[in-house]
Amino acid sequence: MASEVMESTLIVTGFVVAGDNHRLRLLTCAHGLDHLFKRSHPISFSTANKLIATTVCCDHLEHQYRQGGLIGERPYSNASIIAIDCAHDLMLVDVVIDNLRDMHGAICHNSHRSVRLAREVMGDKISKCLLLSWPPQKHRKRTEGHTSTMRRVTEISEPNLNEYNMDLVEVNMGVESGSSGGPLFNGAGEVLGLLHAGGIFDDTDSSYFVRVHHLHNFVAPYV
Repeated sequence: MASEVMESTLIVTGFVVAGDNHRLRLLTCAHGLDHLFKRSHPISFSTANKLIATTVCCDHLEHQYRQGGLIGERPYSNASIIAIDCAHDLMLVDVVIDNLRDMHGAICHNSHRSVRLAREVMGDKISKCLLLSWPPQKHRKRTEGHTSTMRRVTEISEPNLNEYNMDLVEVNMGVESGSSGGPLFNGAGEVLGLLHAGGIFDDTDSSYFVRVHHLHNFVAPYV
C-alpha cells in the first residue's frame, strides 16, 4: 500500500512495511526535515514530533474521495514519527488504523498489506523496474524504468551538506515532486529501493534510490 505522508507542508510518498489489526508502520524518506539535521548532528524522532505535525492520507480513502468527485476536505489522519535515520535518508511513521477515517468519520476497513523487501544483491545488472508514487493530485502514479548501476551518494550529491552515507540504485526514469519516499519494485513485486532524489543533479532522467539493504537494517527493530 502506498500512502501520502505530509511532513508539515511537504508531501512525500510512504508505504507499509509492517502492521497488525491496530496500527501500521510506513517507511518514507527523511529529507523533508533535512534543514534540521546532518549525519554528525542527527535529529531524534521525539524532537521531530515536537517540531512538525505529520499526517497520512490512506490510499483507499483517497480512491473513495476521487470516486466521490473530490468533494469536501481530503481525509488526512494524524500520525507519529517513530524512527529517523539521518545517514541514510529514512524515516518510519506510525499510524493507528482507527485514525484512518473518511470525511464522514467512517474507518477504513480495507486491507493495508505490507510490501516485501527484496533480499538479493542486484549488482550492475540492467532490469525493468517500477516506481509507485503519489505526487500532489496524482494518486497511484506508476513510472517504469530500468536499473542502471550502483552509486555512492557522494557521486551524485556535491556538496553533501547533510553528510548522507548510503548506496544508491541509479534508475533511468524521471520523477515528480512528491514522489520522494516511493518504493521501487522489481519484476517479482519486491522493493529494491526507496526514492531519494531525481532530476536535480544532472540534465538526464536519472533517479536515485536508497538501496534495499539500508531499508532492511532500518526497519528490522520495528517489524
